[in-house]
Amino acid sequence: MLVDDFDAAMATASAGGATARWSADVPNGMRVSYLSVPLLGHYVEFVYYGGDSGQFLEGLREPRARASIHRSSSEPESECW
Repeated sequence: MLVDDFDAAMATASAGGATARWSADVPNGMRVSYLSVPLLGHYVEFVYYGGDSGQFLEGLREPRARASIHRSSSEPESECW
């Protein structure tokens, strides 16, 4: 799951009973953590793109925004990009 505020997301997840099983702060500004969520019975991944990786993500989002402008109203919205 992409998060805008990694620390807040981690605190909220922890308050809800999730436990970080693996985390990393990557030198390019990316932060990632895999959390065990007992209620769901599986793991959830939090990803924050900052620094160089944040610029990369914005580059990915821009083409999608432009593509949605040119999509006809009869085309279904895609959840995958």
